[in-house]
Amino acid sequence: MSSDFNLLDEPWILVIDKNGEVAELSLKEVLLKAHNYVSLAGESPAQDVAILRLLIAVVHTVFYRMDENGNDSELEDEEEALDRWKELWDRRKSGLPGSPIEEYLNEWHGRFNLFDEKYPFYQAPEAEKRGTLYSVAKLNGQILQSGNKLRIFSNRTEETRNSLTFEEAARWLVYLQGFDDNACTQATGIDKHPTGMDDEKVSAQVGWLGNLGIIYAVGDSLLETIILNLTFLRYSELYDYPSPCWENNPESEGYHYTTPDNIPELFTTQSRRICLIKNGDCVTNYREYVGVLLKKEDIFTEPMTIWKKVQKSKYSPQPHDPSKKLWRDFSSLVVEQNRIPGVVYWLGDLKKKCYLTSDAICFASVSVLYDEKRFSVKDIISDSLYFHASLLGNLGKVWQKLIEDQIKLCDNIAEQLRLLGNRVCLASGRRSSKKEKREFPEFDDSIVEGKRAKEQFYFRIDNEFRRWLVSLRAEQESVERDDLCNKWNETAIRIARELGSKLVEEAGFVALTGQWIDVKRGNQINKEYYSAPKAYNIFNAELKKLSKRGG
Repeated sequence: MSSDFNLLDEPWILVIDKNGEVAELSLKEVLLKAHNYVSLAGESPAQDVAILRLLIAVVHTVFYRMDENGNDSELEDEEEALDRWKELWDRRKSGLPGSPIEEYLNEWHGRFNLFDEKYPFYQAPEAEKRGTLYSVAKLNGQILQSGNKLRIFSNRTEETRNSLTFEEAARWLVYLQGFDDNACTQATGIDKHPTGMDDEKVSAQVGWLGNLGIIYAVGDSLLETIILNLTFLRYSELYDYPSPCWENNPESEGYHYTTPDNIPELFTTQSRRICLIKNGDCVTNYREYVGVLLKKEDIFTEPMTIWKKVQKSKYSPQPHDPSKKLWRDFSSLVVEQNRIPGVVYWLGDLKKKCYLTSDAICFASVSVLYDEKRFSVKDIISDSLYFHASLLGNLGKVWQKLIEDQIKLCDNIAEQLRLLGNRVCLASGRRSSKKEKREFPEFDDSIVEGKRAKEQFYFRIDNEFRRWLVSLRAEQESVERDDLCNKWNETAIRIARELGSKLVEEAGFVALTGQWIDVKRGNQINKEYYSAPKAYNIFNAELKKLSKRGG
């Protein structure tokens, strides 16, 4: 190995400028010029998140230890952390202070060599001897292949599928440390946790980011995005002293567990021991085995995830549901009675204390979906959500409850559309081929039609709800709040009636006349009459009830 590709000097991070042009910059250039670019522009949203966390780790380390003038000034309390953050936020148009960043990166310059013999970046030399050998086709997240099945459509040719440029390899290396699938743990032959741990299978351990329902704030520029997610506080406490991976010697022993207490350590966690193998001017293979593992429960150092209560007082990261848009998780995202993401709490605190001057704020979500055994990646999902920053924290508590109520209204309406679809399907005599039941056993195979009606409703209201959400402000008086809620109620009911009417109109003559169907309830079988008009009358009556009580 040689030290001929240093990530601080060589361009490898993809960014997009304000004219829509994509550029490739070194890590140092990205940090010093981030205010001139809109966002990262890598090969996938998951890769962008992994690289964003790397950038944040550097900025967090530098400005936890130094002030904007480059003087040694370690943060000691909450007030200092908020003031330091505000100093950086005020520079979001002109750029981060260059002197402290360059001084820090120059000090650790050698640790950013991709092929260094002793300290290869994000790698461990020991993996060359101990790791399982893989083709770079598995490293390349654009191909997203399992061990025996390739993507039908790929932007890689047969010749380039099995090689990556150094720039590509660097980007996917950062991605792999966060999102690697579970095949590595199987190949390493690990079965259970060390003594003293519970019996959860280590085989369930994908890379740390693969466990998360990732949520992060998005600014008008890449620099704003970095600073908005620069959480110096863990809820209300100062994070511990920063310890990024490049300041520590790569460990050669097998896997071990840790609970990071600072952002840079967490954001640069080496979940795999990896060694890239190059051939000339490209990377053709790599070796890896299991590295640092994190127990999922209660790692509140992590600020970028939705949480789910798994026991009475324990929380675990909750991946995003691919069938749900982000706004439907508003409660988990914003309402403080739940365990909300650390970055959301942080921004709410900044807004309450008048450090954050932005009005509208955007949150983006990313999750990687794996197959059932988590041996390969199936898909990557992403979404975003805009709303007024005043809705965060205690300032927006009244609106938070009202928004929850309106989302519940949408869910109840969607359920009525599902039942309408099921009843119309029964009335028409049509059946799906899938044997599945819901709360009405008599529906048997009719559920596909109902599920489709429910999905169409969520699709139709998606943009409408987002526009409604953007119109809300914490300072609005009760009369205006009631008016806005009533307008949304009317919008949701109107769309549902349109979909319900269309469903009945397209049901066909058999459904209009209806038919008697044997219905089993308990131990008895009775005949019940199903028709499209009867189903629509039931649906319409339920909508009136929902409309009156607002959900």
